[in-house]
Amino acid sequence: MPDALFGEGRAVATALLWTGFLLGLFVFYLLLNWLPSLLISRGLPRADASWVQVAFNLGGALGSVATGLLMDRWNRAALVALIFGCSIAALVLLAAVPASLALMMAAGFLIGATASGAQMALYALAPSCYPTEMRGTGVGAAVSVGRLGSVVGPLFAGVLLKAGQSPIEVLLVLVPLFALSGLAATLLARRVRPA
Repeated sequence: MPDALFGEGRAVATALLWTGFLLGLFVFYLLLNWLPSLLISRGLPRADASWVQVAFNLGGALGSVATGLLMDRWNRAALVALIFGCSIAALVLLAAVPASLALMMAAGFLIGATASGAQMALYALAPSCYPTEMRGTGVGAAVSVGRLGSVVGPLFAGVLLKAGQSPIEVLLVLVPLFALSGLAATLLARRVRPA
């Protein structure tokens, strides 16, 4: 298994893929689990926070499909950089907008679409990192590493909030993590060719 992941010059691609998945799913699952609570803490009524979560999930569904379609048509590295850049901008927007249902729904939709799209981009890139006979092992290992992020992300938010961080600070601490995920994914997209 180590040879499948790191042999024959695959070590850099594997490290980039794992970094992208780990940090990307860290951010995505933190938002998926904590977004309503963070918004309620910012002054949004509970019912309105639920609507923002609906917008986040709807954006995620549409963003995933759109990313899949575009990955086959556009320059992959440019698209990946654009998606992650838009995700970071949407995170900052979500942290900056006042506790208004319309504004937060728009920001929630955008972060859902772009964060989910970013994950779909990684899924689209992953098979290209490995030869056919090793592809299942390589992609499976990357997804497993990402699942570690999906477990640790929500726990991290709880630790930050317990330590006295504000909801805005929790959202903003995700920016550099998502930027690192995006950098890894963009570098990966420049290295690999479609499978």
